[in-house]
Amino acid sequence: FMHALSEAYEHLELQLRQVLERDRTCAELAARCISLSRNLVSDAITFLLLAATHLTQTDNLPSLEVVVLWQSLPASGNPLPSRADPQLQKSM
Repeated sequence: FMHALSEAYEHLELQLRQVLERDRTCAELAARCISLSRNLVSDAITFLLLAATHLTQTDNLPSLEVVVLWQSLPASGNPLPSRADPQLQKSM
């Protein structure tokens, strides 16, 4: 009887270890998916903001990040004119 309990305990311990490893792996995969989806959204917004340009004007910008592109929008079409950068607007 004690041997059977010992074996059952060992099997349960092994199964628990495997479950915990899988849970951690699932959490890591979920975090990776969230990171990739954020990058996808950011890249899609960048593409949409660049689609209306001739692409030669963007060479003068310090970066193609969404924040920089947003700051370079003209004052008439900028939803946040207080965040506009006049120097970046001249470049565009």
